[in-house]
Amino acid sequence: MSLKNIVKGTVNRSLKEVGVLNENTVTLGDSRLAICKSCDTFKASNNTCDSNKGGCGCYMKSKVLVKEASCPKDKW
Repeated sequence: MSLKNIVKGTVNRSLKEVGVLNENTVTLGDSRLAICKSCDTFKASNNTCDSNKGGCGCYMKSKVLVKEASCPKDKW
């Protein structure tokens, strides 16, 4: 993920936590995160996509909130 998208995801996650993030983005992120949680590369202990299992290594609570982001396994 690009630095721009990392920053965007971090900002969006912060906005979501205080309840001011656009509802469409929240819905998108929630549905993506549900998919991630069912994947064998999702590491629940730190909410990352485990790079040791072929994942991207990203912090998923932020990445799923970036419209332009994508799953390395083409699940979303």
